[in-house]
Amino acid sequence: MSATGSFCLRCDWTGAGQKGSGCPECGEPLFAMPVPELRPEPLAGAEVAEDDRAERHPAPDWSEGRRAGRPLLALTVVGLVLVSVVVVWTNAHVRNVPRDAPLTGNGVLVYMSDIAGGGQRLWRWDLATGKVARGPLMQGTTELVDAYQALPGWIGVTSRLPDGRQQASVLRFLGPDDAPVSLATGDLVAWSAHGQSVAVLRRGPLADRCHREVSILLVNLVLNSRERPFHDDSLCGDVLSVGRAFASTYFTLEKNGQAEINFAGNGDPHPVLEGYSLISISAASDMIVTPGTGRDPQTIAPVRTRASEDPPMPFVHGAGLFWRGRPDQAPVAYGTAESDMRIERVLAWSPDALHALVAGSVGQRQGLFLIEAGPGETRRVPIYVGPVLGLTYGAITDEGTVLVVTDGSLFSWIDGVRRAVRLPEGAPAPTGPLVWTS
Repeated sequence: MSATGSFCLRCDWTGAGQKGSGCPECGEPLFAMPVPELRPEPLAGAEVAEDDRAERHPAPDWSEGRRAGRPLLALTVVGLVLVSVVVVWTNAHVRNVPRDAPLTGNGVLVYMSDIAGGGQRLWRWDLATGKVARGPLMQGTTELVDAYQALPGWIGVTSRLPDGRQQASVLRFLGPDDAPVSLATGDLVAWSAHGQSVAVLRRGPLADRCHREVSILLVNLVLNSRERPFHDDSLCGDVLSVGRAFASTYFTLEKNGQAEINFAGNGDPHPVLEGYSLISISAASDMIVTPGTGRDPQTIAPVRTRASEDPPMPFVHGAGLFWRGRPDQAPVAYGTAESDMRIERVLAWSPDALHALVAGSVGQRQGLFLIEAGPGETRRVPIYVGPVLGLTYGAITDEGTVLVVTDGSLFSWIDGVRRAVRLPEGAPAPTGPLVWTS
């Protein structure tokens, strides 16, 4: 037995520590007691199944090496203590989670599934009726967006073309014979949260070792209009990222190794936050940012959430910070008291813009995390959602349920409990992007 085992009732962290000291993950007080040496929880599963509990006993045989003449009473006491500790530890760490569970609600889950011979097909799962309808054939889809503010029922689509560029399109009917209508093509695509507009970055070739033509095209689906909020025909630098809020376009401009977040308007950049790069922006114009240019080498292995060639530019996300767009307030860090959080990709924002599902790491723990947005000026502790097992996509429902597709498996996360999602009979498993629609 180990005499220094500790655990945290908030985030399920376990390890060596002293009772009352802070949890390295969330900072909450630790609880300590003699615990048996247990095998670490497997990261490969999306839930803890009932039949997995048989493997959660001490790895070594604690009876090896005992003296043959040891009193029976002592063995009985040891056995009772061991059983008590295992029960306490299990109650704190292992949820009695079913192997799979149905997904409930009144919304519609739209998702992509690979088909034999290549390509993808879109599927529409109406949770109110339980019916799954086949949608159109697609190619290279990397993102789906609920474009209900353009028109209810429309779905925005980002696709990767064979030449590596990205294309923004819209699906209007979702029937099996529907085809996406192309809106614009460029190097980066950034949809507004509710799909009423999309910004597309276009970068020309380098004219020398410094200058290139760079522009941002804005397509407004509600007004059926096009404009260029930013254009520079000879920029000595680069645009590293683009984000589209409800009515504004923001981008990261790099010059001479220095980065700043700019507002795009009237064709010119307007700096709003110097020394940071934009990772993502919510419907409420709250930003997730990272210090510097985002070009620094990573100190940990990247989490693989998309194809290896995506994104197309050498932008590396680092420490994740939250900024509400107020010049009198500095960005607030995500992470624990011991470790800042590194954010590699934002998979989804909640409809109320108060939470985001991200892929990244806190200390040595990699995977998916739920992070908080909204008011507040103190460090924000991420909540671990689950592992990243391959290409990974996510969505958040109106009720706050987190949905994740990772390595061809769909699971839900509600109040700290992960469950594999039971699909309707005959429905193919999601293997690509997904989006929740009301």
